[in-house]
Amino acid sequence: MTPSTPKKSFRTQIGRVLLISLGLSLGVLFVSVYYLGVAQQQKWMERDIAVLADILGNRSVAALDFYDQDAAKRNLVSSSFHPAIDFACLYNRSGELFAYFSRTNSGISGICSLPQITDRLQLNSSLGLGKLKAGTKIVENAKNDQIYVYSSVTSVGDVVGELVIVANTKLLKTGQRELLLILLVLFVVVMISALLVSRRMLSSALSPLTHLHNTAKNISVNSLSLERVKKISDDEVGELVDVFNAMLNNLAKENEALVVSESRFRTLAESAPIGIFLRNENFETLYVNDRWCAITGQPHGCSRQEYLKSISDYDLRNYEGMIEGLRSGSVGQTIEYRYRAPGRLNDHILMEYVTPLEVKEGVSGEHQVRGYVGSVLDVTELKNAQHELEKLAYYDPLTHLPNRRYFKDYLVKQLQLSKEEDSIMAVLLVDLDNFKRINDTLGHDAGDILLSVLAGRIKQRLHSQDLVARMGGDEFYLVLRNLSSLAEVEKITKRVRSVLASPIRIKNHFVEITASIGVASYPENCDTPEELMRNADIALYKAKGDGRNRVAYFSAELDSQLRDKMRLESKLRQAVSCEAFEIYIQPQYDYKTSKFRWAEVLIRWEDPEEGFIPPDKFIKLAEETGIINDIDQWVLRATCKLWAEHGEALRAIGIEGVSMNLSARQFYSKTLFAYVEAVFEEYAINPSCISFEITESMVIENIEGAIETMERLRNIGSRISIDDFGTGYSSLSYLKRLPIDSLKIDRSFIMDIPGDTNDVAITSAIIAMAEKLNLSVIAEGIETKEQCEFLVEQGCFHMQGYYFAKPAPVRTFLKPQLNAAVE
Repeated sequence: MTPSTPKKSFRTQIGRVLLISLGLSLGVLFVSVYYLGVAQQQKWMERDIAVLADILGNRSVAALDFYDQDAAKRNLVSSSFHPAIDFACLYNRSGELFAYFSRTNSGISGICSLPQITDRLQLNSSLGLGKLKAGTKIVENAKNDQIYVYSSVTSVGDVVGELVIVANTKLLKTGQRELLLILLVLFVVVMISALLVSRRMLSSALSPLTHLHNTAKNISVNSLSLERVKKISDDEVGELVDVFNAMLNNLAKENEALVVSESRFRTLAESAPIGIFLRNENFETLYVNDRWCAITGQPHGCSRQEYLKSISDYDLRNYEGMIEGLRSGSVGQTIEYRYRAPGRLNDHILMEYVTPLEVKEGVSGEHQVRGYVGSVLDVTELKNAQHELEKLAYYDPLTHLPNRRYFKDYLVKQLQLSKEEDSIMAVLLVDLDNFKRINDTLGHDAGDILLSVLAGRIKQRLHSQDLVARMGGDEFYLVLRNLSSLAEVEKITKRVRSVLASPIRIKNHFVEITASIGVASYPENCDTPEELMRNADIALYKAKGDGRNRVAYFSAELDSQLRDKMRLESKLRQAVSCEAFEIYIQPQYDYKTSKFRWAEVLIRWEDPEEGFIPPDKFIKLAEETGIINDIDQWVLRATCKLWAEHGEALRAIGIEGVSMNLSARQFYSKTLFAYVEAVFEEYAINPSCISFEITESMVIENIEGAIETMERLRNIGSRISIDDFGTGYSSLSYLKRLPIDSLKIDRSFIMDIPGDTNDVAITSAIIAMAEKLNLSVIAEGIETKEQCEFLVEQGCFHMQGYYFAKPAPVRTFLKPQLNAAVE
């Protein structure tokens, strides 16, 4: 191991910086002082020698003038008082040595030769003495540690000689060394003093920081410690202490909140009904609650590998992919997987939600995940329940066939597949004929049994690639795929109709039922699923309209008829809202009295664009669409209004009352009786003047209900007639029970008499039967004299038809000329 580098204290670093700074400052100062001192000493020495040279020169003028060498020598010897003077030489005007002084008494001839002197003084040696300029020149010879001073000896402005003084610099250097030593001693003393003073000052100045440091160390060992730094000064360090203490207080609060939060988390985790876990960045478990152990069957210290062994092989790859996805992003993920806990026999479905605990952006920009927190829940029962709900959502609980929702999704996929394969497919809509009668006669349980049996039969007659689905009620959709041609559809419809027609034993009854089938195909009829279903429905409507128990194929002509029907329905609804109808009447003729006796109210509709629209065209449409109820109410009000306004005039021509037709919807309406009474009361109508006509088919639908309604209408005084008698069941078993006043023989039996023997026989039988039952008989559709005479012969004297009068507005029958013509 590499030895750790000893830490440098802050105090040491500051002291070192201070000493270094002080040392550098003193060094610069002392060096400056030294060099300034040396320069000043040398300057002083040169100045002294120069002054001495001037003095000696002035004193040597007389000696030169009088050529007194002894006086000159004595004068030069006087320079010996200066310890730095080595020798002095005096030259005359011609440059010859006149006198000299030497401290060492050595030979002077070589030293004081004028050429050497002039070289040292940087003078021109060829110059004569008289040519030298007056003045003083000082030259330092560092090589010989000497200073040469040249001074001209002048007398009255004229140079009379030369004086050369040579001084050594040894004394000067000795002084310099002494100065240097003094400065060094001062430097050391100052540095030691500064060290002692700085240490003491730093100890005093840094004591708050030392206390701060020690407190911080103590708190780093115990983060929950309540120890705080004592504030010693009000300077920047004091402010730092305040900030540090405030930070510690905040940290203490956060730690307290963290402890509370952790306690809450543990309490919540341990009491939670779901498994909760905490994992590190390697997805190793750090914490799990007891519920997690109960769900997974794993211990608290379960490793990642042990846990992964319990996940099914099919889901293991997805689970590991989920982990990789968590590592690459910061968004939580949910996954469901099959899991078999150790020691358990059955798989369970677990739903796990995991989210990164902490995600930070690293220097490289990658996500840094610090851990994961998640929950796990056993959703096995929920999934089973969901499966059952999906089964209920997509399958019919009675027949166990796919329902409408499943069928629509299936049809979309299969149509797309047929387009890709360029194959033929067909959709069949099967509707059981008169299924309601089974429910009404045998009960809804019998109807459910019938549907279940028929669903199974249909499914058995189809190929495995085909689909049969129940739409609700008694309707089934069939999807036929990969057809070789549409001729194959005809074979399948025959098989379906055949199995449906086979008798079924239900509650000791053999039930036989037929079906109407509508067929639409791709690509011949349509291109979308919606069009397939719509066109099959149109074709079914055609099959039922043609008399049921038929197969109808969709065609463009059929679609055009439907569009015409829709257009007519729109016009009809508008006509109802605008009351664009008109009331006509057709009188009934009494052969015995040769007068009109009663009249039938008929509705007429004149459309502004299409002109006259026959009742048989729009009444049937009104019954199918439910508009008939509004029309019936309008007819009742219009009839009552007509009788209220023209009743007296009609009686004058023999018409004692009017009859109107009731539709099945209005006849069985719970509000019929109250509405009739209200309208009668509004127009002050005598109920005996109004007769209600109903058809046989309406009565057979609900005999008991029909009898109850007819009795209530008769109790208020109105008359009841069976219209179009002979076209329905014509059963004496119910006819004798009905509270009716008359029968109306349908025009279909009248139009071919007396030529058609069958119609003659039927008409004669109806008249005879009515006579036995004391019922009045009215024959409809009389158009010829022969028909009239035949009916009279058979005992039928009440007739209605074009032979006597065509339907017309009431004002037409009130014209006098018409009345006269009838008479």
